[in-house]
Amino acid sequence: MENFQNIIQQLLNKSKFLETLNEDQIQYINANDIRSNKKILTTISDVDTILERTYFNDNVILWYSSDNMKLEREDEWRQTYQELLLELPRCEPRRKLIYVDFSDFEQKLEYFKIVRFPSTIHNDDKSTSLPPIEINVLLMGETGVGKSTFINAFVNYLKFEKLQQAEQGEPIVLIPVSFLITIGEHFNEFIVKFGDVDQNENYEQQGQSVTQQCKSYVLK
Repeated sequence: MENFQNIIQQLLNKSKFLETLNEDQIQYINANDIRSNKKILTTISDVDTILERTYFNDNVILWYSSDNMKLEREDEWRQTYQELLLELPRCEPRRKLIYVDFSDFEQKLEYFKIVRFPSTIHNDDKSTSLPPIEINVLLMGETGVGKSTFINAFVNYLKFEKLQQAEQGEPIVLIPVSFLITIGEHFNEFIVKFGDVDQNENYEQQGQSVTQQCKSYVLK
Protein backbone atom coordinates (compact mmCIF):
# COMPACT_ATOMS: atom_id res chain seq x y z
CA MET A 1 0.00 0.00 0.00
CA GLU A 2 2.81 2.38 0.90
CA ASN A 3 4.57 1.62 -2.37
CA PHE A 4 1.34 2.33 -4.26
CA GLN A 5 0.99 5.69 -2.49
CA ASN A 6 4.58 6.58 -3.40
CA ILE A 7 3.88 5.81 -7.05
CA ILE A 8 0.76 8.00 -6.98
CA GLN A 9 2.73 10.84 -5.38
CA GLN A 10 5.47 10.54 -8.00
CA LEU A 11 2.88 10.73 -10.77
CA LEU A 12 1.29 13.80 -9.18
CA ASN A 13 4.69 15.48 -8.85
CA LYS A 14 5.46 14.65 -12.47
CA SER A 15 2.16 16.09 -13.61
CA LYS A 16 2.79 19.30 -11.69
CA PHE A 17 6.29 19.53 -13.15
CA LEU A 18 4.96 19.13 -16.70
CA GLU A 19 2.46 21.92 -16.02
CA THR A 20 5.33 24.17 -14.90
CA LEU A 21 7.27 23.43 -18.08
CA ASN A 22 4.21 24.23 -20.15
CA GLU A 23 3.66 27.52 -18.31
CA ASP A 24 7.28 28.50 -19.00
CA GLN A 25 6.86 27.52 -22.67
CA ILE A 26 9.35 24.66 -22.41
CA GLN A 27 8.72 21.67 -24.63
CA TYR A 28 8.97 18.22 -23.02
CA ILE A 29 10.38 15.07 -24.63
CA ASN A 30 10.66 11.66 -22.99
CA ALA A 31 13.99 10.14 -24.06
CA ASN A 32 12.33 6.73 -24.38
CA ASP A 33 10.07 8.11 -27.11
CA ILE A 34 13.10 9.02 -29.22
CA ARG A 35 14.18 5.42 -29.79
CA SER A 36 13.93 4.42 -33.42
CA ASN A 37 13.32 0.79 -32.50
CA LYS A 38 11.62 -0.02 -29.19
CA LYS A 39 13.10 -3.54 -29.15
CA ILE A 40 16.72 -2.40 -29.49
CA LEU A 41 18.59 -0.89 -26.55
CA THR A 42 19.31 2.77 -27.23
CA THR A 43 22.20 4.67 -25.64
CA ILE A 44 22.51 8.35 -24.83
CA SER A 45 24.87 8.62 -27.78
CA ASP A 46 22.10 7.27 -30.02
CA VAL A 47 19.74 9.91 -28.66
CA ASP A 48 22.37 12.56 -29.45
CA THR A 49 22.50 11.39 -33.05
CA ILE A 50 18.72 11.28 -33.50
CA LEU A 51 18.17 14.71 -31.94
CA GLU A 52 21.01 16.24 -33.95
CA ARG A 53 19.42 15.02 -37.18
CA THR A 54 16.04 16.33 -36.03
CA TYR A 55 17.05 19.79 -34.81
CA PHE A 56 20.26 20.49 -36.72
CA ASN A 57 18.79 23.46 -38.60
CA ASP A 58 16.47 24.64 -35.82
CA ASN A 59 17.11 27.33 -33.24
CA VAL A 60 16.71 25.24 -30.09
CA ILE A 61 18.32 24.38 -26.76
CA LEU A 62 18.11 20.79 -25.55
CA TRP A 63 18.47 20.17 -21.83
CA TYR A 64 19.18 16.57 -20.83
CA SER A 65 18.06 15.82 -17.27
CA SER A 66 16.14 13.34 -15.11
CA ASP A 67 14.01 13.13 -11.97
CA ASN A 68 16.89 11.67 -9.94
CA MET A 69 19.26 14.45 -10.93
CA LYS A 70 16.56 17.00 -10.15
CA LEU A 71 16.36 15.61 -6.60
CA GLU A 72 20.03 14.83 -5.98
CA ARG A 73 21.35 18.12 -7.36
CA GLU A 74 18.38 20.36 -6.67
CA ASP A 75 20.26 23.65 -6.27
CA GLU A 76 22.26 23.17 -9.46
CA TRP A 77 19.12 22.05 -11.30
CA ARG A 78 17.17 25.15 -10.25
CA GLN A 79 20.07 27.43 -11.15
CA THR A 80 20.37 25.86 -14.60
CA TYR A 81 16.61 26.18 -15.10
CA GLN A 82 16.65 29.89 -14.25
CA GLU A 83 19.74 30.61 -16.35
CA LEU A 84 18.23 28.94 -19.40
CA LEU A 85 14.98 30.87 -18.98
CA LEU A 86 16.95 34.11 -18.78
CA GLU A 87 18.99 33.18 -21.85
CA LEU A 88 16.02 32.64 -24.16
CA PRO A 89 14.87 36.29 -24.50
CA ARG A 90 18.44 37.35 -25.33
CA CYS A 91 18.61 35.06 -28.37
CA GLU A 92 17.74 36.52 -31.77
CA PRO A 93 15.78 34.88 -33.20
CA ARG A 94 14.33 33.51 -29.98
CA ARG A 95 15.35 29.95 -29.25
CA LYS A 96 13.03 27.17 -28.16
CA LEU A 97 13.95 25.26 -25.00
CA ILE A 98 13.30 21.51 -24.96
CA TYR A 99 13.57 19.42 -21.79
CA VAL A 100 14.74 15.88 -22.63
CA ASP A 101 13.76 13.58 -19.77
CA PHE A 102 15.98 10.53 -19.10
CA SER A 103 14.18 9.47 -15.89
CA ASP A 104 13.14 6.05 -17.24
CA PHE A 105 15.94 5.62 -19.74
CA GLU A 106 17.96 2.37 -19.69
CA GLN A 107 21.33 4.14 -19.52
CA LYS A 108 21.73 6.39 -16.49
CA LEU A 109 22.35 10.06 -17.22
CA GLU A 110 25.32 11.04 -15.04
CA TYR A 111 25.38 14.80 -15.64
CA PHE A 112 23.20 17.58 -16.96
CA LYS A 113 23.82 18.13 -20.63
CA ILE A 114 22.89 21.16 -22.71
CA VAL A 115 22.94 21.09 -26.51
CA ARG A 116 22.43 24.17 -28.66
CA PHE A 117 21.42 24.20 -32.31
CA PRO A 118 22.45 25.40 -34.76
CA SER A 119 25.87 24.83 -33.24
CA THR A 120 28.16 22.04 -32.14
CA ILE A 121 27.08 19.69 -29.40
CA HIS A 122 28.62 20.35 -26.00
CA ASN A 123 30.31 17.02 -25.40
CA ASP A 124 31.56 17.85 -21.91
CA ASP A 125 28.82 16.32 -19.79
CA LYS A 126 30.25 17.59 -16.52
CA SER A 127 29.73 21.25 -17.20
CA THR A 128 28.13 23.40 -19.85
CA SER A 129 29.02 27.06 -20.01
CA LEU A 130 26.13 29.48 -20.29
CA PRO A 131 26.31 33.09 -21.49
CA PRO A 132 27.22 35.44 -18.62
CA ILE A 133 24.32 37.05 -16.83
CA GLU A 134 24.58 40.66 -15.71
CA ILE A 135 23.13 41.38 -12.27
CA ASN A 136 22.76 44.95 -11.05
CA VAL A 137 22.91 45.40 -7.27
CA LEU A 138 21.93 48.66 -5.57
CA LEU A 139 23.54 48.82 -2.13
CA MET A 140 21.71 51.08 0.33
CA GLY A 141 22.10 51.75 4.04
CA GLU A 142 22.53 54.38 6.72
CA THR A 143 25.77 56.26 7.26
CA GLY A 144 28.47 54.10 8.81
CA VAL A 145 26.81 50.70 8.46
CA GLY A 146 29.65 49.42 6.26
CA LYS A 147 28.58 49.70 2.63
CA SER A 148 32.11 50.46 1.42
CA THR A 149 33.52 47.73 3.65
CA PHE A 150 31.05 45.26 2.17
CA ILE A 151 32.10 46.16 -1.40
CA ASN A 152 35.78 45.73 -0.55
CA ALA A 153 35.09 42.42 1.19
CA PHE A 154 32.93 41.13 -1.66
CA VAL A 155 35.53 41.72 -4.37
CA ASN A 156 38.13 39.91 -2.26
CA TYR A 157 35.74 36.98 -1.78
CA LEU A 158 35.65 36.72 -5.56
CA LYS A 159 39.44 36.82 -5.89
CA PHE A 160 40.47 34.46 -3.08
CA GLU A 161 38.95 31.01 -2.68
CA LYS A 162 40.38 30.46 0.82
CA LEU A 163 41.25 32.66 3.80
CA GLN A 164 44.87 31.47 3.69
CA GLN A 165 45.20 32.77 0.13
CA ALA A 166 43.84 36.16 1.17
CA GLU A 167 46.28 36.35 4.09
CA GLN A 168 49.25 35.66 1.82
CA GLY A 169 48.06 37.72 -1.15
CA GLU A 170 47.62 41.42 -1.80
CA PRO A 171 44.08 42.58 -0.95
CA ILE A 172 42.01 44.46 -3.50
CA VAL A 173 40.91 47.86 -2.19
CA LEU A 174 38.28 49.39 -4.47
CA ILE A 175 37.36 52.00 -1.88
CA PRO A 176 40.06 53.44 0.44
CA VAL A 177 39.39 52.63 4.09
CA SER A 178 40.57 54.15 7.34
CA PHE A 179 39.59 53.01 10.83
CA LEU A 180 40.78 53.22 14.43
CA ILE A 181 41.72 50.19 16.53
CA THR A 182 43.03 49.79 20.07
CA ILE A 183 45.84 47.39 20.96
CA GLY A 184 47.25 46.06 24.21
CA GLU A 185 46.41 46.48 27.87
CA HIS A 186 46.73 50.26 27.66
CA PHE A 187 44.38 50.45 24.67
CA ASN A 188 46.84 52.26 22.45
CA GLU A 189 45.09 53.70 19.43
CA PHE A 190 46.27 53.07 15.88
CA ILE A 191 44.83 54.22 12.59
CA VAL A 192 44.73 51.52 9.91
CA LYS A 193 44.59 52.68 6.30
CA PHE A 194 44.24 50.75 3.05
CA GLY A 195 44.12 52.08 -0.48
CA ASP A 196 45.21 55.25 -2.23
CA VAL A 197 43.93 58.73 -1.44
CA ASP A 198 40.54 59.34 -3.02
CA GLN A 199 38.78 62.71 -2.98
CA ASN A 200 35.47 60.87 -2.93
CA GLU A 201 36.28 59.52 0.54
CA ASN A 202 36.33 62.04 3.41
CA TYR A 203 37.58 60.79 6.80
CA GLU A 204 37.97 64.22 8.41
CA GLN A 205 34.43 64.64 9.73
CA GLN A 206 33.60 61.85 12.16
CA GLY A 207 29.99 60.81 12.25
CA GLN A 208 29.43 62.02 8.70
CA SER A 209 29.27 59.99 5.52
CA VAL A 210 32.76 59.06 4.33
CA THR A 211 31.76 58.31 0.73
CA GLN A 212 30.68 61.58 -0.88
CA GLN A 213 29.23 60.39 -4.20
CA CYS A 214 27.72 57.13 -5.42
CA LYS A 215 29.85 54.99 -7.72
CA SER A 216 29.33 51.87 -9.79
CA TYR A 217 31.70 48.90 -9.80
CA VAL A 218 31.83 46.15 -12.41
CA LEU A 219 32.83 42.75 -11.00
CA LYS A 220 33.46 39.68 -13.15
